[in-house]
Amino acid sequence: MTAAVAIIGLGSRGLSVLERLLALTEHTPLRIELIDPVGDGAGVHALDQPDYLLLNTICSQVSMFPDPLTVGDTVRLTGPSLYEWALERRLRVAPDGFSVGLAGRPIEPWDFLPRRLLGEYLGWFLHTLLGNLPADVEVRLHRSAAIRLDTGGAELGIELASGTRLTVDRAFLTTGYTDNVGVEHPRLIGRPYPMPAQLDRVPAGHTVAIAGFGLSALDAMSCLTVGRGGRYSSTPDGLRYRSRQWTVGRAGPCVARTRETIASRRC
Repeated sequence: MTAAVAIIGLGSRGLSVLERLLALTEHTPLRIELIDPVGDGAGVHALDQPDYLLLNTICSQVSMFPDPLTVGDTVRLTGPSLYEWALERRLRVAPDGFSVGLAGRPIEPWDFLPRRLLGEYLGWFLHTLLGNLPADVEVRLHRSAAIRLDTGGAELGIELASGTRLTVDRAFLTTGYTDNVGVEHPRLIGRPYPMPAQLDRVPAGHTVAIAGFGLSALDAMSCLTVGRGGRYSSTPDGLRYRSRQWTVGRAGPCVARTRETIASRRC
């Protein structure tokens, strides 16, 4: 009898679950339902986000292929880390320090690479998994959102936004980030992603408060500084930040002027 499993959400966590299922059930009949509106494996690491939105882990420590030290003998496929994958494609870091392409210096193991590059790596990893399925495993991809999960019976019922209804024995919820709930205010941005689009409503010259100091906070600061033309440079006095402000000239069109400040953190 073929067992049925659903993975709801196909970002990095969903891909990790898929990899483990394929490794642990190589000789067991299994049907896997992959449910994700986009279905490219990138998750929140969208391919169209700017390169200044960086990972918070160095590239040599990012890999979708598990190490035997973590999973024992159940390694089915081996492959490159993000660092090795980028080297295979001869990618390089541009002089700005964050843009990645075919020009610039070589990528180093300790570089923090753009998250959109991780999105490309995750998509490649998904393609690799689907191209190396065990003989007894069937994988079906549903590019739709799961809108209802029925848990009342012996099996789980999953209703998709497309109208399709699936029945499975087990379901993994790997939906990743969820929205903030609570206080609502016209000037409160409770859902900061996707960036920088969600921050376009913040006018130049305004004061912004950021609650929390994790990766999302760093993304927001990058969008509001580097993403708007600001640049950092090292000086003997510390880190110098030059912002670009757009003002209206006498004749009407917008002209650019810059302002420099010394950041509190020293180099």
